[in-house]
Amino acid sequence: MILVLRNVRNLTALLLLLRFVTPGIAAQATQPEKHTVVVILLDGFRSNIVNAESTPNLARLAKAGVTGPMIPVWPSVSAPNHWALATGLYPEHNGVINNGVYNPATGKLIDWEKYEPDAATGEPIWGAVVRQGGIAGAVGGWLGVHLRDAPYRPSFYVPYGVEHVPDLSVARSPDSSMMIGPDNRAAMVLDILDQDPATRPNLLTLYCDEVDGVQHEHGVHSPQANKTITQIDSMIGKLVDGLAERHLADKVDIVILADHGQTDILPDHLIYLNDLFDLNQLVTAPVSDYGPVVGLWPKPGMEEEIYTKLKSANGHFHPYKPEEFCPLQQHPSARSQHLGHPDEDAESIPRSTQNPP
Repeated sequence: MILVLRNVRNLTALLLLLRFVTPGIAAQATQPEKHTVVVILLDGFRSNIVNAESTPNLARLAKAGVTGPMIPVWPSVSAPNHWALATGLYPEHNGVINNGVYNPATGKLIDWEKYEPDAATGEPIWGAVVRQGGIAGAVGGWLGVHLRDAPYRPSFYVPYGVEHVPDLSVARSPDSSMMIGPDNRAAMVLDILDQDPATRPNLLTLYCDEVDGVQHEHGVHSPQANKTITQIDSMIGKLVDGLAERHLADKVDIVILADHGQTDILPDHLIYLNDLFDLNQLVTAPVSDYGPVVGLWPKPGMEEEIYTKLKSANGHFHPYKPEEFCPLQQHPSARSQHLGHPDEDAESIPRSTQNPP
């Protein structure tokens, strides 16, 4: 395989916030000692988004708690970082090496929405909680939480599209027909936490993909992106205030993190793979997912020819073979693949496709 990569230095300053919520608010005398950790994953949320003007609630948490930049695993796209954050394993050890991965054994792309025993390995944090007798819940589609056949299922899963808290004893399948808004999501999390201590989860994950989606569609600094960031910040504020009102402030810790950042793509930095080599020389279509990495699987005997063409071409990218990839990162995510690296603000796509958002 050959992967073509973009320079992602501006994408690696990501958000990591740890907040022991609202210290100083006393719990009621009847409040149990059970503790809950709420982990909120904000897809595509760069750390420099957080400031007192546009995200006052996140800024308040950062000031009162612990905050710092986070460098994502490579590649800095969603699926590898979702699973690395959940398992603590680098992609070359957990199998999730990109958003789109071709499996030569099956001749198909791996579908992360379905459980494939050999595709994603490692025990996610919710699985560890359940294995040790705790209760772990998930709201929204963090990679892996909804897989019915997986051995590491959470205690319950609430998919987008559910407007109320369902029977939490039943693991649900994903339903993306109607994604509940951030305000409703905050209310749902509070409803889950505001229950009998015996059934309140020890761990609750919340996944929010709005910022990532709107930035892909409209741009990183677009009015639409700024509006969505404000909505997410408001959700965080309502969650924190709701915990204080329920006297759960000293019983709940909130961890807020991101999987990666984004940068706008310059139109003249689009990389049309058709101009570089014949795509018919590939076993399957390029696996790019419109990200900083494109995976190329040459037909047998075509590897050197394609690599040579990429190496000699003038463009905003850099090709790498597996043995050449180590200087990029101490933990390369795909040692068995050939790699290429587009420059900053560049994107690799087939010319026959529409321009990416």
